[in-house]
Amino acid sequence: DASPNLPARIEAMTLHPRYSAIARRFVVPLLLAFPAGSSHLFSLRLLLHAALRDLSPEELKDVIREKVSTESMPVQQRPYWLAAGLFTAHELVEQDVASFAREDRQNRDRLATAITTIPHSSNIQPSNAALKLIIELFGPDCSPDGLRLQGKARTVIQWALGTLESRPSGDSERVLNDLAGDCRLVSWRDTILSAAERLRGVRREVEFQHSTVDEVDAVMSNGQPRSAADLAAFSVDVLRDLAGHIRRSNTSDWRQYWNVDSSATPTDPKPETACRDALASDLNHRLRSQNVRVDTESRHAEDKRSDMLVQSNGIRVPVEVKKSCSPDLWEGIESQLIRKYTVDPAADGFGIYVVFWFGNAEKCTPKRSPDRQKPKSAGELERSLKETLPESGRGKIDVVVVDVAKPQD
Repeated sequence: DASPNLPARIEAMTLHPRYSAIARRFVVPLLLAFPAGSSHLFSLRLLLHAALRDLSPEELKDVIREKVSTESMPVQQRPYWLAAGLFTAHELVEQDVASFAREDRQNRDRLATAITTIPHSSNIQPSNAALKLIIELFGPDCSPDGLRLQGKARTVIQWALGTLESRPSGDSERVLNDLAGDCRLVSWRDTILSAAERLRGVRREVEFQHSTVDEVDAVMSNGQPRSAADLAAFSVDVLRDLAGHIRRSNTSDWRQYWNVDSSATPTDPKPETACRDALASDLNHRLRSQNVRVDTESRHAEDKRSDMLVQSNGIRVPVEVKKSCSPDLWEGIESQLIRKYTVDPAADGFGIYVVFWFGNAEKCTPKRSPDRQKPKSAGELERSLKETLPESGRGKIDVVVVDVAKPQD
């Protein structure tokens, strides 16, 4: 601050292409020497821009660590170092960012300003975890329609969501799904879900691979599935055949889904897990010859578990199971199957939604649809559930309703 020409010199060094080599050599020493009490925030922004543009995260970590730990730094300067830390190595500053932002709204506005005014560089990009933290911090302060606008918070969230959406990966999709389920971000939920849906569409295009001639020949000759699409289609065919056997067999297989009294008379539907286990057992018998197995309560990313998982040669297709009276019957396809389980890279977005139809059983009357209609048959329920599939699930998610109602129903 001793020289009145310092800001002009920094501007010339950091912005003029002629001095890029000089900037790369001196930007770290200048950042380290930048006074904690300096009021030249414009110069600090330029130096951080040059650092993010020309250096690697490893070259900046020590600088960020030292500056963030400076207790005497004024509140006007600190958010710029925290923002740079979010871009460089969020794990170093995550707690400091959270403490600073949660202190009051004015601090969050300062941090949002810092994030938006440090020019973003293609050399260093914030991690998905950093973007998630940013959205969690600023989301409760504003809404996408601008009715609750707090400073630059809305701009920051839109940028963070756009960045996540531009990264076609399972991790980005998981982050968006987690954010959509955050009750603090209820005003952003539709916007986040739309971003997740667009991301899934991009992922399908990027990750799609045509089957080879040998793979097609193997599947056509009833060989082992070679892709998630093959495994899902094969599993649905077997499920439908099994559902028909359960309904029409002279052994009354539908009875295994009901509790019985002392005289073996069916009384009320078994719990969902018992129904799932019975179906999984029958499925395993039918799929075993194709080197396909069915597991129950299978673990996915972040310790989430689908009801069943069909697996073969490293390919996985999650299966979510419901009863026709389950409270979350109409939400389960999107809130569980799509958002939690089909994001598994080995599933490639494919999944199966299985529902046990118990007719008008006294303790399991059909759950009404979102438009308040009560399904009258297994077929009607299946058609209605398929109509609720989001665009991102069409062609990837299948619905199979297994009719286990008493014959008189």
